[in-house]
Amino acid sequence: MADAADKPKGIDTRDPDERAADAARDESRPVDTRPADRAEQAGLPPDSGPEQEVTRIRAAMLRTAPFRFFSLAVMVLGSLGYGGWMAYQNKPIIAALLGVVGLGSMAYLIVWKVQTYACRLRVTNKRTVMTIGLFSRRTTEVLHDNIRNVKIEQNFWQRVWNVGQVSIASSGTDEEEIVMPGVPTPHELARIVDLYRPLG
Repeated sequence: MADAADKPKGIDTRDPDERAADAARDESRPVDTRPADRAEQAGLPPDSGPEQEVTRIRAAMLRTAPFRFFSLAVMVLGSLGYGGWMAYQNKPIIAALLGVVGLGSMAYLIVWKVQTYACRLRVTNKRTVMTIGLFSRRTTEVLHDNIRNVKIEQNFWQRVWNVGQVSIASSGTDEEEIVMPGVPTPHELARIVDLYRPLG
């Protein structure tokens, strides 16, 4: 015990043969020369390995066109409410006209909601896939290794509500294969895609 306590701290007391053997073992260990995985460093599924889903996005309805949404909602409630009052006042023609306006606005809202719900985007660590439609579907996908450009378009109010249109183009064509309006937090989506596509 006394000998171990008397050994100076921080000094390698091994004999030269032991030091040479340890150095040889260190040199023989394989060195990881792979480039840093930017997605994995950001806390996302790694770019290498099997395909994994990173995020799934649906188009936003209210945030894309808030004034249109509130205008249609007011038309539905106002027309049907006032139309009911006109019917109670025995004014069937005015009541019928207001009913048509209210039901037409409601139908427009329903169609708009269905179209929004039917447009979705799925991002994996290998590709981005856009699907449109509920009963009949159209699917477009772009491999991240082939992405040439990611474009975001926002007007003033869309910037306020943090929503916008995202377009993705690959190197194989001059046109944009994926164009999705009403994407919530579009800059976050572009950041995720950029982590998986080759830059530079």
